[in-house]
Amino acid sequence: MNFSAPHGDKLRALLGNHKLPAGDRPRVHTAIERYEAWIEELRRIEGAGENLVEPMVEALNRYKLSIDLNLVFDSKNDFLYRQKGQLKLDNTVLERIHAMAGQARIGRSPRGTRTDYRAGERICAASIRL
Repeated sequence: MNFSAPHGDKLRALLGNHKLPAGDRPRVHTAIERYEAWIEELRRIEGAGENLVEPMVEALNRYKLSIDLNLVFDSKNDFLYRQKGQLKLDNTVLERIHAMAGQARIGRSPRGTRTDYRAGERICAASIRL
């Protein structure tokens, strides 16, 4: 199944950003290599339903840490840090794993079994009371 790749697209677009400092270009190239390795790692995880959650979350945490720490915060320039919200690098990581995990394998259960994981749109409500 093919999924959109918003995070990979954002990383590749970042290389074309004329405001990206030259010193950060190698870091972005490394991040793209890590991204491709992460996607391959997710594809290699075997199983279904609940058995996928823990290894996928562990892979997600390792990859997200590499983006947040190695790419953004360890940069000697502050461009990536200042533009973090605008570039949406961290949000698109979650979009990518949701597409792979929720739609492909976690949301489906073998015939006759029950799963507590559901794929597709859901209503979510949150509030803060002060």
